[in-house]
Amino acid sequence: MIRKFPYFVLGIPITLIAAYGIFVILANRNQLSQLIVFIGLFALGMGLNIWGMKSKEVKRPEFQAGIINLNGEKKLHELEY
Repeated sequence: MIRKFPYFVLGIPITLIAAYGIFVILANRNQLSQLIVFIGLFALGMGLNIWGMKSKEVKRPEFQAGIINLNGEKKLHELEY
């Protein structure tokens, strides 16, 4: 959840502001040159939201007592009877 949070903090407000800007420009039918800027911001916001959904949480392996071989493999302690 921690890795996803910054993407949504940036993505959701950018998307909402851009959608509002696009709506106002289309309603007034003026300043069509600024429409390109708001469409770009909308794409940026949606990209951040999608990137936030696709980001995965990094899971750290739990500690297990054992011996690490020279090959990097971990073997648990085995008792021989």
